[in-house]
Amino acid sequence: MAFLPCARMPQVSAALGILGLFGRRGHRGQCQEVHDHASDYLDGDATPSLAERIRLHLAECQDCNGFVATLRATVAALRNLPVKTPPESTVERVRRIAQGD
Repeated sequence: MAFLPCARMPQVSAALGILGLFGRRGHRGQCQEVHDHASDYLDGDATPSLAERIRLHLAECQDCNGFVATLRATVAALRNLPVKTPPESTVERVRRIAQGD
């Protein structure tokens, strides 16, 4: 979700901000940071200061909290999928294509 206020209609933008549709002023950058680094945060690869900023932001932002929860559930579901090995004929065909044969 983009958090872009309407530059031509500041009153509408302010009203939508009050309703929570565009986030609070200054809040957009924090949301973008969460979106940009959510995978690192969930994997435990974020720096301690970044992880703390994200944790604090998630405590206040329902939208980002939902985003991270959905990402967490998606990653967990993908990790539970069975690993399948392709047939050797498929591997050979891909190798030939990759080599330009």
